[in-house]
Amino acid sequence: MPQTRLGIIGAGELGKQVAEIAMSTGSWSSIAFFDDQRKQGEQVEGHPVVGKTQDIIETLDKGDLDGVILGIGFHHFNVRKHWSKIGQEWPWATLMGQGCIVAPSAQIGKGSILYPGTIIDRKVTIDSHNLLNLGCVIAHDCFLGPNNFLAPSVTLSGFVRMGSRNFVGSGSVISSRITLGDDNLIGAGSVVVRDVPSGVKAYGNPAKEK
Repeated sequence: MPQTRLGIIGAGELGKQVAEIAMSTGSWSSIAFFDDQRKQGEQVEGHPVVGKTQDIIETLDKGDLDGVILGIGFHHFNVRKHWSKIGQEWPWATLMGQGCIVAPSAQIGKGSILYPGTIIDRKVTIDSHNLLNLGCVIAHDCFLGPNNFLAPSVTLSGFVRMGSRNFVGSGSVISSRITLGDDNLIGAGSVVVRDVPSGVKAYGNPAKEK
């Protein structure tokens, strides 16, 4: 079996989680981290840091990686946007943890990560570089733009449309046919029953702008 080498940008806590999901799939034989805060040669849970984030460009040019994925958290959406823009033609991996259920008619974009137990219903479209944490449920006909973060146990009811760079807190529910803009923060345990424009922080049941 040929070696399949995955590069992860970011070796912090999220990067470690991403590495564990990647290895659990059985699709990757080795992982290399690229991180600006760690020393080259350092081991992070058994995987080497091989350079700074910028070094991934040269590594890819040399053909030393078969795939790449972002291990950078939602506190750094601008950094995630930077790398996804620079690397539009890169071989972005798509990771699905154990126990995920994805309908045949669903579409999962490049660079997206589905944590264990995620359920994706029919005709769902998930754009690139989304992260859906443990046990998220995305009901039929939903659309997620690029670079959103859904915390554990988030539920999107049918026909939800979501823009980019939204963070939805743990246990939140987005009601059917709701539209969310860009750059929103929805607090944990919220129930969203009205459309949300861009740049809003909203909490509660029902969720209200704060």
